[in-house]
Amino acid sequence: MRALAEDEARQWCVAHKIALDERQLPQPGFAESLGRDFRIPGDAGRRMALLTGLFRIIPEDQEILLWFTEWGVWPSSERPHMFERFRDSYGEHRWLSDAPAYAFAPDEREDLISFVGFGILFLWDCHVLTASADTWLFLSHDEGGWICSRRPNQALE
Repeated sequence: MRALAEDEARQWCVAHKIALDERQLPQPGFAESLGRDFRIPGDAGRRMALLTGLFRIIPEDQEILLWFTEWGVWPSSERPHMFERFRDSYGEHRWLSDAPAYAFAPDEREDLISFVGFGILFLWDCHVLTASADTWLFLSHDEGGWICSRRPNQALE
């Protein structure tokens, strides 16, 4: 896992041909026609089950960028100290605001899912993007999300 500053996350997106919107956040161009939205359940167990299901669609054979783009919206649902200590265990000691993105190699999948788990539990906005720019998962603080893929044979049910 490599922690990235915002400008490095943008560079990663550009290098992997992932468009950025007017706010300089990821905006894959195929999302409108090949995706589905979903609600994030209130129950923590159901959130983890949803996350497991969503990751069946995320490819395992390439680098993945996880980019947290908003947090602190619902402070009562967060435990930032837990996340900071978790990041510390990976040797990353910068504040989330200084390194909000992470690039994960294919063999770091469980680490990736664990990081995204904080996003879904704490209701943080986060983007999960593939290096081939063919799959995108977005989780929102508004208790919803979006997943899309243009990989062959990917069921988005």
